[in-house]
Amino acid sequence: MSMVRIAGFVPLRPTLALGLAHAVAVVAVSYSHYFLSPPSRQLWFWLELLVAGLVWWPASQYARNVLRPAFESLALTDRRWFVGIPVALGALTTAWWSGQFVDNLWIHQSNVRPFLQVVLAVGKIGVLAAGFAGLLALTVQICRFGPEAPDSVDRPTIPRPSLGAYLTFIVFLLAANLFVVWCIRSERIVYYWDYMNYWTRTAAFASEIRDHPPAEVWDHFRHGVQDDDYGPLPSLLPACVAAVFGGDRLVYVLAVTNLYLVAVAVAAVIFVRRFAPSGGTMATAIPLLGILFAATVWVPLLRGYLDIGGAALATLVLLVYLNRPAGGLRWTDVLSLSILLAAMALFRRWYCFSVVAFLLLAGIDTGFATVRGWVRHGWREGIRRAGPLALVGFWLNILVGVFATPWVRRVLTTDYADAYFAYKNLGSFGERVWAVVNNYGSIIVAAYILAFAVLAACRETRRVAFVVGGMPPVMLWHMLRTQDPGLHHCYLFLPAIVLLPSLLAARWLGGRPAVIRRSVVGVLAAWGVAAMAVMFVPEARPLYRYLRPAVSRLYCPPMTRNDLPEFARMLRAADDAAASTRRGRVTIVASSPTINQTMFKAADRSLQRPLFAENRVLYTTEVDRVNGFPLAVFEADVVVVAWPPQTHLRPEEQQSIVLAAERIHSGTGFGRAFDRLPGEFNLEGGVTVSLYRRERPIEPTDLNEFVEQLRKDHPTCTELFTPPPGIGKWPRER
Repeated sequence: MSMVRIAGFVPLRPTLALGLAHAVAVVAVSYSHYFLSPPSRQLWFWLELLVAGLVWWPASQYARNVLRPAFESLALTDRRWFVGIPVALGALTTAWWSGQFVDNLWIHQSNVRPFLQVVLAVGKIGVLAAGFAGLLALTVQICRFGPEAPDSVDRPTIPRPSLGAYLTFIVFLLAANLFVVWCIRSERIVYYWDYMNYWTRTAAFASEIRDHPPAEVWDHFRHGVQDDDYGPLPSLLPACVAAVFGGDRLVYVLAVTNLYLVAVAVAAVIFVRRFAPSGGTMATAIPLLGILFAATVWVPLLRGYLDIGGAALATLVLLVYLNRPAGGLRWTDVLSLSILLAAMALFRRWYCFSVVAFLLLAGIDTGFATVRGWVRHGWREGIRRAGPLALVGFWLNILVGVFATPWVRRVLTTDYADAYFAYKNLGSFGERVWAVVNNYGSIIVAAYILAFAVLAACRETRRVAFVVGGMPPVMLWHMLRTQDPGLHHCYLFLPAIVLLPSLLAARWLGGRPAVIRRSVVGVLAAWGVAAMAVMFVPEARPLYRYLRPAVSRLYCPPMTRNDLPEFARMLRAADDAAASTRRGRVTIVASSPTINQTMFKAADRSLQRPLFAENRVLYTTEVDRVNGFPLAVFEADVVVVAWPPQTHLRPEEQQSIVLAAERIHSGTGFGRAFDRLPGEFNLEGGVTVSLYRRERPIEPTDLNEFVEQLRKDHPTCTELFTPPPGIGKWPRER
C-alpha cells in the first residue's frame, strides 16, 4: 500500500467529496433567505439533499484534481500542515464572523435546532477550509518549481549562541528594565492623548479578561480588530500581564518592554547572526547596543506607545524573505510572510507603509531574478520565479480582507492625505525629511548610509542591503505624502537603522582580536550612555551642545508638571458641577498639552486617586477634518473652556476648538446658551480655565453662524460640519 493510501487521502476522497457537498448544501440552504423566501421545515431538508446532489460531482473533481496532486507532492510531515492550516483558518474565520449573519434555523423545532446549529458550524468550517485548501494547493504547486540553491551558500545554519551571547542578553534585559523603572517612577503627570490611549485600553481589556465571560472578551476583541483604527491586537499580550499584575503605568510599560522590545531584540540578533555567521558574540552585542541606546526606541515606549511590536514583525518578515534566494520561496515561506505581513497591518494600521515598501523592494528583487531566469532558461522559469511573491500579495489581501473587512472598506473610500492634512508640516519636503533625520541624530543616519553602501558593494550581502536599506526612503516618501511622522512612526525605520549597521559591524569585528572587539563595544556603550543621558536626564542636558548634531534632537526627561494641585482642584470642581445635573456629561473645549479632554479621562488612573469620573466625558472634535462637527459641545451639561484657546496643531485646523472657546468665553453667538460657574483655575503656561453650564436653548441664527464659519474655514469638506436636526432645541435633562 502506498504512503498516500496509508495517509488516508485516497480511500477517503469519496467521503471527503460527500462531506464537502453536504457542507456547501447546509450553508447554502441555511442562508438562502437572503435571496429567497425562507423554506418550510420539510422543504429545508429536501433542498439540502438537492443542493448536495448537485455539488457532489464538482466537489469530487475538486478533491481529485486540485487537492490530491498538491497533497501527494508533499512529504509526510508537510501533509499534516496542508490539512491543519486550512482547517485552522476555516475554524478561525467561522468564529471570527459568528453572529454577523442570521441563519434560518429558527424555522425548525427547538429540540432540533441545537443539533442543526452544530451541523451548520461544522459545514461553514468545512466550506471555508476547502476554500483555503484550494488556495494552499495552488501555492504548493507553484512553489514546487521554484529555484533551489545549495544550502551552504543561500541558507547557512545560524550559529548557536555562546555563553557570552546569553550573558550579553541578560545585561541588556536588566538595563532596559531598570531604565524603565527609573523613568516611570520619576514621572508626575496626567497622561493624555496617545500617551494614555493604549494604556487605558490595555487596562480596560485586562479588566474584561478578569471579570467577563470569555465569549464577551472574544466578541470585543474580534470587533475591535475588524473595524477600530486603534484595534485591541497590540493590547492583547500586555492586557494578559495587566490582568495578573494590575494595570498601573509601571506594569504596563514593563509589559511592553519585556514583550515587544525583547521581541525586537531577539529578532534583530537572529537576523544579524544569520547574515554574519562569523560574528560570534559581536553579532549579539552590537544589535543589542543599537536597540538599548536608540532614542527613537525609548521615547515612544516611555510615553505609552506599544507600537514597537510591529518592528519585531517587520524584522521577521525580512528574515524569512532573505533566508531564501530571490524567487525561491517555499510554500511555507509564502504562508509565513503573508501571516506576518497581515499581522503587521492589523497590529497598527500605519505599518501598512512598511508592508507596501517591503512588497515593492521584494518585487524589484524578485523581478531581477525573474528576468535572469527568463534569459537563461526560458519564460516558464521566469514565471516560476515570480509566482511565490505574487502569492504572498494574494494571500495577504485574502487574510486582511477576511479579518478586517470593515476597515478595508473604509481605507478604500477615505482620502487620508486630506483627513490628516493637519498633521502635515507646511515646510519644504527637505525640511520635513531633515526633521526625521534629527530625531535619530546624524551619526545614526550616517551609520545607516555607510552600512548600506558597504554591504551593497559586497556580493554576499547585496540583497540584504537592497531590500532592508531600500525600505526607509520608500516609507518616508509615502508617509510624508500623508502626514509628518510622529515619534512612534519612527519604528517604521527601526529595522533598517539597527540591522544594517549591526550587520556591518558584526561582519567586520568577527575576526578581529579580542582587544579590538572590546574597545569598539566600550566606545559604542560610552557614546550610547552619553546620548541617552542628555536626552533623558535633566542634569546632563547642558552637555547637549557638545554632542549636537550627532545625537538626537529629542529631549524627553520623565514627564512632570508643576500645577498638579490646581489641576486636581479643577477636576473636582468639574465633577461636582456635572454631578448636580441629571445626565452629568462634561466636554472640554481645549486641545493642548496643558489641558485636553483625554486628561479628564485618564486623571484618576494617572494620579491614582478619585477626582473625576471618566464616564462623564463626552469626546468632542479636536481636529476639524478628522472629527467633523463638535457635537459634544451642544450635548454636554457642563463645558470646560480654556483661555486663551488651546490647540496643539495649526489653529486653522482646529477651528472647532478656537471658535467654540471664543463664543462661550465671550458669551456671544451660541455661547449665550451657557452660564459661567463661579471660580477659575490657573494652569501652567498662563492658561485660565472656567466652567460653564448650559442653561437655555440655542438660537437657530447663532447655530447657523457657527456652522457657516466652520464651513468657510474648510471649504473642501463642508459636509463634515452638518449638525443633526434640532440640536439647539434639545431640553436640559437635569
